[in-house]
Parts: sequence; structure tokens; C-alpha cells
Amino acid sequence: MPKMAIIAAAIVLISSGGYQLFADARMATAKRLAAPAQIERLVQQESPLIIKEIEQKLFSLHSYYILGQKNLSHFDEALKESKLSELYHSYEYLNLLAIKSQIYGIEKDFVQLAKALNPNQKQLLTENVVSFSQKSYLHALTTQSLAKELKLDLNFNYKVNAKDVEHEYQKLFQIREFQVFEKNIEHLAHMQKTELKAAKRNPASTEEFHSDSWKIAFESSSPQIRPWNIDTLDWLAQTPDKIVKRALQMIKQSKRDSGVIVFHQTHLQSQQASAQIKEHLNHIKVK
Repeated sequence: MPKMAIIAAAIVLISSGGYQLFADARMATAKRLAAPAQIERLVQQESPLIIKEIEQKLFSLHSYYILGQKNLSHFDEALKESKLSELYHSYEYLNLLAIKSQIYGIEKDFVQLAKALNPNQKQLLTENVVSFSQKSYLHALTTQSLAKELKLDLNFNYKVNAKDVEHEYQKLFQIREFQVFEKNIEHLAHMQKTELKAAKRNPASTEEFHSDSWKIAFESSSPQIRPWNIDTLDWLAQTPDKIVKRALQMIKQSKRDSGVIVFHQTHLQSQQASAQIKEHLNHIKVK
């Protein structure tokens, strides 16, 4: 980047409070409620404080899910024009990895909190999650994995409308905390980009991991990177058909006759999509 561009960017950041946003972004990551001692202190508080914590975490979860849906659209657009190896280094993909990590962390905190609460407090948590899911179908999608972990019987519509996502994004963007979350994702993705340049490898280990045919692997809910060749990005709520379409397009662009396709077995859409992919792969073998 030319020096003048760097100076101009710095001026914009200073004038808009950009550096403070990055400072807040680091705090947003640190706000996690993972420590048992923190959870123990929280459950000893009065119900209003517990409800406030639950509402805050639901807002955070929803924010990251909306960012995930928006970035997934960007990724699918980039997939039409970019090589697969380039995509695994792109910010479209690295943003999604960062978002996934944040979502999994918040959902894990919810589960830990639910285990620590007494029956009355857990009922408060359940009621707040159900109430949140009823605000809109996008709010319902935010709680889909959480509802499964908490054993709540909620119905979901996976047909995500891009216009609805954009409308929700614009509404959330008026809230400073949401802006912090978005900057946090950009910061985390940039850190991953730097690490990839240093290591000179793909997140998917496409050049290191081989298979004698196309196979499907199921990854646990861990955000850690595993050796695979095709990341279906199935962890984010979407129709199975959309996952299948993306996976087949990525297989075609990989120009490989073999490899590993990763799915996440905890999600309903993943189970349905993986079955369709298996059928497709079996059909290829028969031919």
C-alpha cells in the first residue's frame, strides 16, 4: 500500500475513533464467561442480573450470526470467481472462521451457565431463549444450535432471505457494540491472515492431506482447524440444498479426484446435506 494511502487510513481511523474500536474489540473477546469462578459468582446474583447477562449473550450471539450470514453471502460470491486455494486465504473465509469461533464460544458459555443454575434460574434462561427466538425467523436461527444443546423443542426455517439479513445488519449497525463485534472479527481474521503468511499453508491443509477417494468427515463442535480439503461451511444456518450446491462447486474447483469433505454432525442441515453428498459421490463411483 502506498505511504499516502496508509497515512490517509490512519487519519480516518483517528477521526472516527477507529483505534478505540479495535481496543473495544479486544475487550469483546475478553468478555467471555468461561471461567467457573465467574459463573459461580453470577448464579449467586439476583434474577435481574442473571437475566441481563442472558440478554447480553443472546445479543452477542445474534450479532455474530448476522455477521456470519452476511459473510457467507460474500464467500459464495467469491467462490464463483476465485480459485479454491485462494479462497482459503481470503478474508471472506477467514472472517467466517473467526465468527464460527466466537459463536461456538458463546454457545459453550450458555451450556456451562445452564448447568450451574438452579432450577428456577434455569427456567429464566429457557424462557429468555424461547422469547428471543420468537422475535423473528433470524432470531430463531440464532438460537437453533443453542436450543438443541439446552434440549428445547423449537421450530426453525432455514430459508435465509438476503434482504432480511441486510435489513437486520443495518439495524444492528446503529448499535456501537455491534460495530465493536464486526471490528473484532476483522481483527481476528487479520491475525489469521498474518499467521497463514508466516506458515505458508492453507487453513484446510489442502496440500498436506490426501485420500484415495472423496470421503466425508464429521468435525466436532471444536473451532480448531482439522485436515480436510473441502469446508462446506455448513455450521451456519442454511438450507441443505445450499450446502450441497456449495460443496459440489468447491469439489469441481478443487480439480481433485479425491479428498475429505468436512461436515458438522451436530446440525440438522448438515446431516441432510451430507446424505445428499454421499448419494452424489456414490453415483459418481457407479458411473
